[in-house]
Amino acid sequence: MEQALAAADIVVEGEFTTKPIHQGYIEPHACVADTGQDGKTVIWCSSQGHFRVRSQTAAMLGWDTSRIKVIPAAASAARPRSTWSRWPWSYRPERDAR
Repeated sequence: MEQALAAADIVVEGEFTTKPIHQGYIEPHACVADTGQDGKTVIWCSSQGHFRVRSQTAAMLGWDTSRIKVIPAAASAARPRSTWSRWPWSYRPERDAR
């Protein structure tokens, strides 16, 4: 590194301070759900917490968790924030009431 600095036309040195910020996450917080004629539902979601998605969806609908399969979509990175923040429900009462 010293060699690169010595060869540089300009070297800027200093101490820089910024205010604390929170980064923005760019992965979508969304889902797609499909309930088949057999009454079982498949949910594709952007969450790394797919077991929690399944248990909370089942609790909300009053279903057994065995009726729900959750397939997590790839998130932009593995970090705790991706694990269940807000859930945009995709629920169709006319089809799911069976």
